[in-house]
Amino acid sequence: MLGAAKLIEVLREQANAPRLVVYSDATGDRPRLTMQAGAAGFAARSGEVEGLLETCSDVARGKMVFPFIDVRKMQQDPIQSLSRKERAILEALAQGMSHRDLSKELQISTNTVKFHLSNIYEKLGVKNRTQAIAQFYSSRIARE
Repeated sequence: MLGAAKLIEVLREQANAPRLVVYSDATGDRPRLTMQAGAAGFAARSGEVEGLLETCSDVARGKMVFPFIDVRKMQQDPIQSLSRKERAILEALAQGMSHRDLSKELQISTNTVKFHLSNIYEKLGVKNRTQAIAQFYSSRIARE
């Protein structure tokens, strides 16, 4: 699912992004992870074919279709709320890159780096890079 989540995220960032339905086993957290990644629907392989067709039809009409998901769990890992670019910046930050290093690496201005870091800090509920890096590593440990 990790590979699929990355694919969904990349596709969702495209102009005129397609509305995606994931057709997979509904075991564990797959429906929740699918929703967090940005898919518009989830259909379980164990369901009837008609259920898959209905899900696709509903998504095509603009609805989001998922089995019951405890959305409170979606807020447990704030790292998941970061965009792909924000996660890449946070990872580079955790590797010790300075604002200037990040600017050169990403080919953006240092002000843009500061803007992204401000968004990251806000989403993570932290005040500085040290707290953000600590949260990044604690999230990685929790997923292992």
